Amino acid sequence: MGFFDTIIALALAVVGSFAFCFLGWTLVLPLLSSFGFSKHKRLRTKPRGKHRKRVSKIDKYLENERYDLALKEIEKAIVLTTARNEQAISELRDHNQTVLSRAIIVSEHFGGRIHNLPDVERLLLERAEIQLMHLKTKESLTNISKKRGKAGKKLPEWSTSEFKKKLSAIEQKLEQNKSELESALKQLFAAIRNPSKPQGSDITYH
Repeated sequence: MGFFDTIIALALAVVGSFAFCFLGWTLVLPLLSSFGFSKHKRLRTKPRGKHRKRVSKIDKYLENERYDLALKEIEKAIVLTTARNEQAISELRDHNQTVLSRAIIVSEHFGGRIHNLPDVERLLLERAEIQLMHLKTKESLTNISKKRGKAGKKLPEWSTSEFKKKLSAIEQKLEQNKSELESALKQLFAAIRNPSKPQGSDITYH
């Protein structure tokens, strides 16, 4: 066999090896998944922001299959405080969604279904929207006051009063949302701890 024939043979052998490995992995991966090796797929959602240490602690418990401890941390990790700027609102929304994804993992381990999961997700997103509305309204009041101040004018009393009424109404929505969320989360964690038998009409997690 000549030199070039040897090179071609080696190249074909390498390509064949890669093809064999790829095909083998393609066939084996579904089997691994069926045995539960992909049960932590939601951990791909990496924690961000100042609360990431708490999420990392939850992830360590999940990786070590300490689901009872993970659930305790999850209950403490949901943050319902009011953020002060747009970036903080976004980070808080993402953090709560990340924590919620970990709650789903624990629920799956205990064999239950979180029937009110859509309600909790909706309330968390709604909370972020209300906080953003509150922030924008405050910014509008500040900007208008500054513009009129530069022009040597004061903001009319009726206008200030309207802004305050609007802010008060938004703050009431925030409080109502917090109350509903606390109740929904209590129900969610109770469902995880005391799982019901799955039914054919149960929701599909997303």
